[in-house]
Amino acid sequence: MLKSSSAPIADVFAAAAAWAEAAEQRNEDIAGAWRQIAKSGVVPFHLVDPRAFAERVVVPGLISNEQALSVFVTIALGNGPARPRNMLDEIRTIVNKGRLTSLEDAGSCAEALFNLWGNSDGGDFECFAKRALCEKARRGVEHVRFVVEVKKRFVEKGGPSFTVKHHLEDLIRKKPSLERLVGVWHCPVETLEFARAVAASCNHIHFDRAVEFSKECLHCAEDGQYLQCEPIAAAEVLVRHLQKRAASLPCLPGLLARLAAAKASADAAG
Repeated sequence: MLKSSSAPIADVFAAAAAWAEAAEQRNEDIAGAWRQIAKSGVVPFHLVDPRAFAERVVVPGLISNEQALSVFVTIALGNGPARPRNMLDEIRTIVNKGRLTSLEDAGSCAEALFNLWGNSDGGDFECFAKRALCEKARRGVEHVRFVVEVKKRFVEKGGPSFTVKHHLEDLIRKKPSLERLVGVWHCPVETLEFARAVAASCNHIHFDRAVEFSKECLHCAEDGQYLQCEPIAAAEVLVRHLQKRAASLPCLPGLLARLAAAKASADAAG
């Protein structure tokens, strides 16, 4: 994260603070850790909110007076180095412009992405493009179709081919912390839309992602986890889609039985 130009300054500062405050666990001195952070330049203190910097770093004496004075002079003069280019934010702006979902919108989006890719080093662009397009795809069925069309037109223009399926699979398999309040696995609306997007992305042969997501949702319902996202509703969208499009799947009877049992248990619980 510290090497990423897309990480917010506050998050960079928090990460460095956590590392410094764990110094004693490494048999090191906390003040020495902060001096090392200041000397390395890993945290651009001149871009941190001045009050936060003063209250959390200077007043507690975590860095030397000379280092603190240097930061305040840089802030006052405004001559500190700028942050690196934030490629992720640039791609997100292109992908999420307005209510982009039509084929015409996909063409203009692919054109803008292609131009941005032409002025990038390639590696960061592809990584961030996958992430931004995955975020777009999981908003709903129409967004999945849009992402598929953007990828197709981007490649037709001469851009590299890449897939977002691994990002979607990670979202299914790696649930976020319980402290979060938004996103898939927390918000019922986003979880249901993602379930519909997963169902829409299945073709006439490959249903693995829909099967896996339905199993994860049913597992949550059965174990009483992430109930705030209403996993039964999401599971029902996926299982009904499989019932309609892939009735011969060997796992389908088991999924239907688990769905019926989960719904009955929820009804009994009121």
